[in-house]
Amino acid sequence: MAHLIPGYHNATRQCAESQIKALDVHDAPEYGSHEWLDLDAQDPRRYAATLEAAELWRRHCLLQRLRTMIAENTQSLTEDGPNLRPWPSDWPTSRAPRLLPDTFKA
Repeated sequence: MAHLIPGYHNATRQCAESQIKALDVHDAPEYGSHEWLDLDAQDPRRYAATLEAAELWRRHCLLQRLRTMIAENTQSLTEDGPNLRPWPSDWPTSRAPRLLPDTFKA
């Protein structure tokens, strides 16, 4: 369950954000694009685009896991009555997800 704990994701997100900020990159090409492939291996934009792609993929996977949890709980609710799986006690109950800085493309 550690992969779904908000603190874990906040720390991972903050690590990615701080690395991008330290590189001072604002115009990295999309990972895997022709422009990205043309960059020198030492160009910080290449690393920033790679890190951005990894962070976006991590968020995509998290969203898929959360959707699966919701679907399972919804199915349980409709089939068995109010039989929801317990919400982890260490999860906040009223916290909206924060967005990444503008350096990350959605």
